[in-house]
Amino acid sequence: QLGSAILASIAAIVAVRSKSPSRHFAAIAAAFAIAVLVPYFLFFQRTNAGFADPAANVDAVAAQLASYAAWQWLRIGFGAIAFGSSLLALHGRTRQ
Repeated sequence: QLGSAILASIAAIVAVRSKSPSRHFAAIAAAFAIAVLVPYFLFFQRTNAGFADPAANVDAVAAQLASYAAWQWLRIGFGAIAFGSSLLALHGRTRQ
């Protein structure tokens, strides 16, 4: 995921600097590729550590998993937007 964000960012920088007609889609792809990483620091890092803790409250696991699923779907949505935008950026480059 980090590699994807880095590559999408490089592609966006190149597209913007070269004034490519697809630069807007490349920038959107980069922004959403980076956005996929954000929930890790806001939620997953702490929650994963909580699951690994043997003293964790077993009764709270169901609620944590529900939150986990919601955050994961957010990440999937961000990734889908990034992927779709990158395809549109590539399509725009091939039509030049």
